[in-house]
Amino acid sequence: MYVSHESPISFLEESRQYNDYDYALVHLFETHPEYYKFFKDSINLGPGLLKNWFPSATKNLLFLNAFNFFQPSFFLSISFNSP
Repeated sequence: MYVSHESPISFLEESRQYNDYDYALVHLFETHPEYYKFFKDSINLGPGLLKNWFPSATKNLLFLNAFNFFQPSFFLSISFNSP
């Protein structure tokens, strides 16, 4: 079983000590360059997961672009059905 905990941006480097894999909230790439850089630097360090929490058309395109760039071992795309 693999475990990964969501961590504040300021703890990303330390998170490598207690997480089995990295996962990204892709929508943060646009607004937090240090977050994007962390995952870009992590490409060669092991398996990663791209996680998309906002499946709007624009964000899906962002997710697709990130998927093509990072080529993760696995990914998860979540859709929420709201009334």
